[in-house]
Amino acid sequence: TPETKAATPPKSGEIPPTRWEKAVMSLNSIVTQVAKIDPDGVDVVCFPGSGGEGGLGYDIYRNIQDATGLEDLVTAVEPRGKCHMGETMDAVLKEAFARGFDETPTSVLVLTAGCPDDSEKLTETLREAARKVRKDSDLTVTFVQVGDDEDAEDYLAFLDTQLTTTGADGKEIDIV
Repeated sequence: TPETKAATPPKSGEIPPTRWEKAVMSLNSIVTQVAKIDPDGVDVVCFPGSGGEGGLGYDIYRNIQDATGLEDLVTAVEPRGKCHMGETMDAVLKEAFARGFDETPTSVLVLTAGCPDDSEKLTETLREAARKVRKDSDLTVTFVQVGDDEDAEDYLAFLDTQLTTTGADGKEIDIV
């Protein structure tokens, strides 16, 4: 089993890890655990992109089954500029709906340090996805905040408590 970096408090005189470094450490742990129960592994989507699949908007690394090399993939492009999470989520959810949910439900885990610059787009993308799903177990979107950005905390609280819509069957649904 590949080793993962544990999030440990810094020793005296050491610089504490940044939010980005904490996110990478968390992702390593999550991928290792998920891969134990999902033989296909996980798809990791990072934004902004480097010009590969997804262009400059985002990068997709498919079927990641362990944490080996994951840090290099995720840190290939340093966080910079605007956070267009809505555009990226739209692409991820379109792919999920195209694949369908008959065989396997889709779970999306979002690690974020800040509030998306396109929060209205993200909210509408999530709302539209919830309208399309037939049952709430088909699609789950989970947000994990890394760090203490108050705007991100407020926005994620809004998604958790205020974002409700009606699913394809006419019942209220909560996918976030």
